Amino acid sequence: MNTSGNVSKTFNSRQILMVFTGNVPSSTAEIYRQINKLIKSGEITRIERNSYALGKIDVSPYSFDYSEIAESVSSIIETNYTDVKFTIFETRQFNEFMNLQIGKNTIIVSVEAGLENYIFQELSKTYPGKVLLKPDIKTLWTYLQEDTIIIEKLPTEAPVSAVKKWMTVPEKFLVDLIADKILKTLITQSQLEYIFEGYLNHYQIDIKKMLRYARRRTCEDALKLQIKKYKEK
Repeated sequence: MNTSGNVSKTFNSRQILMVFTGNVPSSTAEIYRQINKLIKSGEITRIERNSYALGKIDVSPYSFDYSEIAESVSSIIETNYTDVKFTIFETRQFNEFMNLQIGKNTIIVSVEAGLENYIFQELSKTYPGKVLLKPDIKTLWTYLQEDTIIIEKLPTEAPVSAVKKWMTVPEKFLVDLIADKILKTLITQSQLEYIFEGYLNHYQIDIKKMLRYARRRTCEDALKLQIKKYKEK
């Protein structure tokens, strides 16, 4: 069964298993295993966290509705630094596929080398006390609040969006999830498999581009391990 367009009806994992097997395992791990098997076979498609549709839905290009503050940050940067290369990522972007939702949203602004201080000063005018410049882990947890804005260096050769130049694409943020010390601190590492499975199942992902970027960030082996876990399920 191949479905395209809008999904008319969705089901949670327990409903799906009752339909296909007539039984719901008591073990969460076994529920996850059986659901993933049905996804792999094309009998169901994961729409979002604990929401599935019958049949296989063609993967789609990645899109995300950024928050008002993220849009404002992009506007401030583009207005004052017209040629700067930067990307914006919100940790709530991971909520689509995480079992444990993120409590506080954090906005990570990756800026080309040499301009981090200027962007920090500019954003601090509008968001005093909410902007951190390349914080260490101790500083992060000391000042972390809802919609904290973190300024980091943009790695060279980072994948970019063809839709909005500052939108962070999965080929970048999935690698950053492995390599970036801030993301590794903010996101529970037990959620990595759920996140990778969700994005690789649901969106068009250029694996070669992602691996090139991982090589640049010296985490290619770790990325390959996540992809291998996904393929073996």
